[in-house]
Amino acid sequence: MSKVQRKLTTILAADAVGFSKLMGNDEGATLEALKSCRAIIDGSIDEHNGRIFGSAGDSVIADFSSPVQAVLCAKEFQSVLADRNRQVDKNHHMCFRVGINIGDVVIDGDNLFGDGVNVAARLEGMAGHGGICVSGKVYDEVRRKLELLFLDGGSQRLKNIDDPVKVYHLGEVDERIQAAPARRARAPAQPADKKPRIAIGAFKIVGGDEETKVLAEGLRDVILGGLARQTALIVAVSDEQGVAEADFLLDGGIRAAGNKLRLTFNLKDLAKGAQVWSERYDRTAEDVFDLEDEISQSIVSELRIRLKALEFEKLENTDNEDLSVPELLSKAAGYFVRSYDNSDAAAPILAIAIERMPDNSMAQAMMAVCRYWEQEFSPFAFTPEARRELVAQARLAASLAQSSYFAHLAVAITEQDLLGNFRDALMHAETALSVNPSFTQAHAMAGIAKCHIGDREDGIAQLRRAIDANKDDPHRFRHLRELAVAHFLNGENEEAADTVRRLIQQAPDLCRNGLVSASIYWHAGAKAQAQACITELVQRHPTLNTANIRMTQFADQEAAERFMSGLKSAGLPGP
Repeated sequence: MSKVQRKLTTILAADAVGFSKLMGNDEGATLEALKSCRAIIDGSIDEHNGRIFGSAGDSVIADFSSPVQAVLCAKEFQSVLADRNRQVDKNHHMCFRVGINIGDVVIDGDNLFGDGVNVAARLEGMAGHGGICVSGKVYDEVRRKLELLFLDGGSQRLKNIDDPVKVYHLGEVDERIQAAPARRARAPAQPADKKPRIAIGAFKIVGGDEETKVLAEGLRDVILGGLARQTALIVAVSDEQGVAEADFLLDGGIRAAGNKLRLTFNLKDLAKGAQVWSERYDRTAEDVFDLEDEISQSIVSELRIRLKALEFEKLENTDNEDLSVPELLSKAAGYFVRSYDNSDAAAPILAIAIERMPDNSMAQAMMAVCRYWEQEFSPFAFTPEARRELVAQARLAASLAQSSYFAHLAVAITEQDLLGNFRDALMHAETALSVNPSFTQAHAMAGIAKCHIGDREDGIAQLRRAIDANKDDPHRFRHLRELAVAHFLNGENEEAADTVRRLIQQAPDLCRNGLVSASIYWHAGAKAQAQACITELVQRHPTLNTANIRMTQFADQEAAERFMSGLKSAGLPGP
């Protein structure tokens, strides 16, 4: 009897996203795209001394003697594939997910079998479009050897794998940022065993055809990938046998009638047996990928805030001194998501967290955002010292954890709104999105920056999508103000006035918005409303004048002068 041959190796699994749907739309074009992409992937595997041992249609499985070579290979071909997609017609786009694992495998001729292969395949399913997901074993081997950015995805239970697997998502960093070594990736603020666990059930389908079924499967995969990148929760596995060790279950359904779709989603608290969130989307089945991106971004964003609010309910009445640092951060986050005017409640909690753990990136980033929001209630400019301190704190947060998408958001806000460095703001917003593509606030920040550096059409569209994605986003009033400014830059004064009218109605106590509203109203011809805004501000703040206001930042000097002329014309006094 021959002995079973085994070896320890690195497995790379790659698979095309939505391949069945692409084939259904255009078989010829899809096969040509696959051939082009496979040439890129296969060539990169060969150049990095890998060996393809499995290839079925749109999937590739290869092994490498070195995990470093496997990661570099995946990073290289994903970058080349992204460049390819930018150069070809949208109908010929093709994205791949990649999973990488180190494991002991069984050798059977040219083939390999075992959990080492199965884990890589499961990790591939957790990666985002064009993303790379690696196991903790791979991360441990490459973290000191490669200057790459990783997001800690926590311990995950994978289907048909007995033990939880530690996972990391590889993110891209703009070349203008000095990437910290991968070892700088930090665990989520809350201990893994304390974070809420959420499982995704099957999506029920009523009506429709095979295309609807493909949409349901693709949407579930995209939502799963988006949730897996959130640091505030753990994604549990659900299958036909049920849900294991989950606190919440997300399920839903799709009803199809012709080209019309109704998508419904529900979040259930499994311990209480109660539904705690639901949402409905009425759409048309046109661009499936755009639909998947839109719905998944909205759901991931809303669930992130909903789960933070539920966690806050457990901590609200607990004395701060009795809470751990992760619990303090969860409590402060709960105040953030409740309302935009809770900075005074969140700040002392964050101060305790920073005192206990000054090198905690999330604590520093949250405090920077908290201090920023405090000033939204004032029409006066930051003092130079306060501005320097806030910018420094946001930058410190990012330096402590290069993989923190929230820290990069904090830096982006300060670069844009305090310093007027719009390109740096865009860089940090896009870095946040490379780590967490579903982070609505970073999408909004990227849109804001684009509006100021000339890409207004795309910027306004991206900002609008972010606003529409989550009606409970605590940052939505900042986003609305910046949308009004974007319309002002575009010369769309009536549209800008309609936006600030909504803003004033929804958040009248954010005094800074009164300045923006006054100038925009004046240029839109609503002179009485503009004068009323200035009159109210000066009554509340008698020393307010053109020299000490919180001036909106503009990259365009002509726009800045036009904005100030509106304030002066509306009655804002000089110094």
